[in-house]
Order: sequence, then C-alpha cells, then structure tokens
Amino acid sequence: MLRASLFSFLLGTLLLTLSAPLQAQCLPGGAQRIDSNVGGFGGLLENGDRFGRSVIGLGDLDQDGVLDVAVGARSDDDGGIDCGAVWILFMNADKTVRDEAKISNLFGNLPAGTVSAGDFFGYTLAMLGDLDGDGMPTLAVGAPNDDDGAGNAGAVYLLELTQAGAVASMLKISNAANLPGNLSTGDSFGMGMAAMGDLDGDGNVELGVAAPLADQGGMNKGRLHLLSLANDGSVLQERRIGQGIGGFSGILDAQDQFGGRALCSLGDVNGDGTTDIAAGAFRDDDGGADRGAFYVLFLNPSMTVIGHQKISGTQGGLVGPLEDGDLFGMTLAPIGDINYDGVPDVAVGNNLDDVGLPDAGSLFLLSLTPQGTVLEEVRVDRNSFPGLNMPGGDRFGRSLGVVGDMTGDGSLTLGVGAGAGQGGGAIYLITLDDCGCVTTRYCSPPTGNSATGAGAIFDVAGTGSITQDTLTLTTNGLPTGQFALFFMGHGTQPVTVGNGILCPGAPLLRILPALATGATGSVTRDFHPSSLALQPGDTRVFQCWYRDPAAGGSMFNFSDAVEVRFCR
Repeated sequence: MLRASLFSFLLGTLLLTLSAPLQAQCLPGGAQRIDSNVGGFGGLLENGDRFGRSVIGLGDLDQDGVLDVAVGARSDDDGGIDCGAVWILFMNADKTVRDEAKISNLFGNLPAGTVSAGDFFGYTLAMLGDLDGDGMPTLAVGAPNDDDGAGNAGAVYLLELTQAGAVASMLKISNAANLPGNLSTGDSFGMGMAAMGDLDGDGNVELGVAAPLADQGGMNKGRLHLLSLANDGSVLQERRIGQGIGGFSGILDAQDQFGGRALCSLGDVNGDGTTDIAAGAFRDDDGGADRGAFYVLFLNPSMTVIGHQKISGTQGGLVGPLEDGDLFGMTLAPIGDINYDGVPDVAVGNNLDDVGLPDAGSLFLLSLTPQGTVLEEVRVDRNSFPGLNMPGGDRFGRSLGVVGDMTGDGSLTLGVGAGAGQGGGAIYLITLDDCGCVTTRYCSPPTGNSATGAGAIFDVAGTGSITQDTLTLTTNGLPTGQFALFFMGHGTQPVTVGNGILCPGAPLLRILPALATGATGSVTRDFHPSSLALQPGDTRVFQCWYRDPAAGGSMFNFSDAVEVRFCR
C-alpha cells in the first residue's frame, strides 16, 4: 500500500481526454432545482399545484440564444379546482429562469373556460415543432380528465405558441373532435404523451398518446394511440397498441397501465431501419407489487408491433434493484446513444425509490442492446447531487423530458420533475456530461487517498473513431525529476507491488517511451488507440507508474487507474 506521506504527491487523478469534438452524454453532471424559492422562478405557485408533473424542452422559443422549457402544473386552480396550467420558462445559460409566462384559463391567450375543473390540463407535454412551416412551434398538452363524450375520457390540446409564450391558435383532439376512434369513460387519454417523429416515413409527424386506464383486454391494462398529424394538427390516421391489438403479443395484467404516464420514440434499436418506441407499465408486479416495468416495442413501417422486450426487475437484464411500490417505468425519455455502440438508449423514472429517504426518487440511464435488453445502467438519485440536499418525498423522476444542449458543448440536459406533494412542486435541470465511450473509476485505491475517495466516478470528455483520434493520458501532482511509465491491461486485477497497488490485469502492455515528470509534476502521453490493435467497444485499464524518491528510486509508486471503453 502507498505510505500516507506519499499521498501529497497524488492530488491529481489520471485523467484521459480524446481530441475529437464532444458529442455524447453519459454520467450526471451539474443540476439546478427550480421551484417557488430557487432557480429564479418568479411565478406564483400554490401548495398542491403539482408544478413539474410534466417538463419538456421548447427549443429557443424567444430567439435569445438559450433553450427554453415548458412545465406542467396539472393541479393549478385558474378558473376552477385542478383545471391545470402550463408554465413557459425563458432560461438563462446557467439553467436558471430569466422570465416566465403562464398558459391557463386566465393567462396566455387560452380562451377562458377552455378547460374545466379537474381536467388536469398540463399533465403531460410534447413538443411537436413547427407543424405548418410558419416558424411558430406547436406544444401538445394532455388533459386526461377531460369529459368530452365520456367522463375522464381525456383530451389533448395542440397549442401553437408565440415567441412570448402565449397561444396563437389551438386545436383539440378528443372524443368530440379530430379523433377517429372513440374513447370510453375513464380512459385518461393524454395521461402519457410524446412526439414520435415520422414513424411511417410519409412526411407527417406522429404523436404518441397513452390512455393507461383504458380497459383494453382487462381493467386498466392500458393502451397506446399513435396519431399521424396533418400540417394543421388534425389527425390523419390512428394506430392503437395494447393487449391483443396493434401486433402487441405481451401479456398485461389488470392495473398494469400500459403506456404509463410517459412513452418515447427511441430510434432504430434493432437495426431494421424503422424507429422503435418505449412504453411504460409502471404498475407491473414483476418481483413485487407495483415495482414497475417498461416495454421496448419494435415497429414496422405500418406502425404495428413486430416484437417487444420487457424490462423489469425480473426481465430484460436490469440489475436495479427495484422494490415494491417504486413505479419504475412511470416516465421515459430518449437520451440518444450514450455509449456510442450504435444502439439508442433511454432514461427511465423510478419516482418512489427510497434512496436514502422515503420516496426520494431516482432515474436510470440505460444503455440498450439491439435486442432491447439492458447492456449497462447508471442510477441517478439524490446521492448524485449532494449539494442540492434533495428531500425525502421529492419523487425525483416523476416526469422526464429532453431539453437539449443548454451549454453549447454537446451535452444533454434533461428536465426531471420532483416535489410531488411538497409546496407547489419543482423540477431539476440535470446535464449529462460529455464522456463518449470513456469512463473512469478508481481501481482498489490505496487506503487513505485524500483526493476523491474509493469508488468515485469521474466525468471524462471525448469521443470519436479509435482509428483517427489520439488518446491523451495525463497524470498530475507527481514528484518532479522522476521517470514515469504508462501501462495498459485488459482488465482489473489489483496486486500490491512496491509501494502501491498495480491495477491493470494481464496481459499487461508497457506503453513506451518512459517520460520524465516536468517542473509541475505532470506527465502526458499521446498515442493512437489503433496502434495498440484496439477495436471499437474494447475496454482497457490504464495506470501510471513512477519511481519513489523517498526510497531512493528503488521502489515504484502508482497513480490511480482508469478504465476506458473505446468509441465506435
């Protein structure tokens, strides 16, 4: 083990960067909470408004160079109890709110009386973009307790927005208007929703809408609606997916609530050229009551299901663990290809997870295989952001929505709802740092390491083709006037050698030449991964060795080690 007197030399950790532009997102980075007291929000929130029941990015609505955000407050009382509202947040680059606008029965040019008491307008949100090409974006807003044609059948409003965050025009989709099929009492159409892009390749945008309380094949088994929209927002055609319809062959139980309160378009998971989607079933009982699940649905160009993969506590490769009542799969968001293996990945809410405190909530970042199973997972919870002091009962993960690159560095910011039942509600804006296929972690760190501590995960920037980009290995804080070597192993196999812990396992390769530490106690080594016969997806462990001046140079010390998964 390294002696305590030598730890002053190890204030720096072995860091790795690649020379290519930053492109991918991986581990959680900075976070900003926004509620009635923090984050710059100046609107009036009342206890129980449920601000944060939904959240989605709007793009740069006001054209000031910063992406903006919409947040649903489904229990706002403008015009009646639980009518609901949507807040438009005009953002600063630091993820705080510069200004806000409200859309409700009383504000934002929404006609008075549009929504009724108990409609829950704003329960879900989806950004459809500029449907008609006039430069004005359309925001879809769910109102799952709307009573058109049947009690709590549900509805969706398509709101064309002005740059000031007001309503320029409105179209309603419900039993009474624009929906080809009928809805039944209690279906709660609009409780889950997502923009799907053009699923069938006909040039028209699809909107996915969940009716999780529909009795499709059994009580509250749930159903999905895929709506093809014309340029004016009217519905051209409808595809329904549920127990026994739309090609879906999964077995749902009563109360599973297929579709959940969120669904999302993933991209082409199985590589057949057609976009695939994900749908929650947050009341699924795999492994225990209400632990939750979601389905990856493989589609054909006709928007019917040709196969599926269920992911739960007992299926699909999820490690978790999940506990009773977690409601895993209540919310979903696409996060692109976070590990650069050519397969799109997904974020999944687990909003009643008891991480540290009851119902604190969490979410999972899941890397998927082409079969739709889980390849890797990262859990994000209150421990990921210790400076924020996230409270128990926060229900972090109760909504998820992609905001986009707020910082201009290629990173992805997610909106995450929280604060259920506490004050007026809250959201977090969390940035997933650019790290491509590179991850770093300690490998059996020496006892007493004061730099970061055992088990720490570090964010490292870089991505790109391993045949073209240069890998830069840098170690800082070493003694000056010593030579240093970098070694690479195929895995981790900690062994005590000299005064330190040798981490890389056999076969072990020495990367020549040896380099002298400079006046600042740092050493840097560049090389092309292709020169080491590395292939896309390979993982290697790197570590720096250097002479121990306290032992007259007769013993080696070791830096901390890092593990690198190389990009495609």
